[in-house]
Amino acid sequence: MNPSQRFSIFSVQSSFAILLLPLISGIFSYSYLPDRITIHINELGQADDYLSKLAFLIGLPVAGLFFQLYRVVRWKKNAPTMNVFGGKKTSSSILLFPIFFDIAYFSAVFYNLNI
Repeated sequence: MNPSQRFSIFSVQSSFAILLLPLISGIFSYSYLPDRITIHINELGQADDYLSKLAFLIGLPVAGLFFQLYRVVRWKKNAPTMNVFGGKKTSSSILLFPIFFDIAYFSAVFYNLNI
């Protein structure tokens, strides 16, 4: 196995590990969060869209894991020089979705915890 293959396997494993963080944090923050989780704030700074606590803490991370699995499978099947966005294939591109997903997820958690 050459170093670039090792790095891409590391990136795929890292992407799933990053996506597991919300699931793990949900276990610890469950009792502290309200029953309805604010997931969208309008331009006036008012909450205008909600999810149930269980859908937010379990459903969103599981959906994110399935979406990432789809991206990885598609990434592996594409031509060696293509990634899911159609550009040059880089190991770091597989990490973009999990990082942005976690930023959005934890922003919603911190907002609902009034942090």
